[in-house]
Amino acid sequence: MAVSFLEDALEISSPWFVKDCRFDKDLGRIDLFLDFHEGAFFECPECGRERKVLDSEMREWRVPGFFQYKTLIHAPLPRVECEVCGIRTVTVPWSGKSDVLERGV
Repeated sequence: MAVSFLEDALEISSPWFVKDCRFDKDLGRIDLFLDFHEGAFFECPECGRERKVLDSEMREWRVPGFFQYKTLIHAPLPRVECEVCGIRTVTVPWSGKSDVLERGV
């Protein structure tokens, strides 16, 4: 139920899912770890064609907090290779509600 609540609150759906969630009351922080299913297809952000994931890079986003807690999303940011548009970074559902903090390894 908690995973479903988080997915609904973040407005994410397949192929995205909540992989893990960590809460640190002392730090006042919630860390949400998202992922996408292996073999997932995403839309090319330019033409909208469905394309298989080429690669991804871990990123962090700060999103509006849950209650008084600072909330971070950690997720791979996929890229697709479109034969029309070339290699493009996918737009993630939470990107309009957050700030990219840093690149992961």
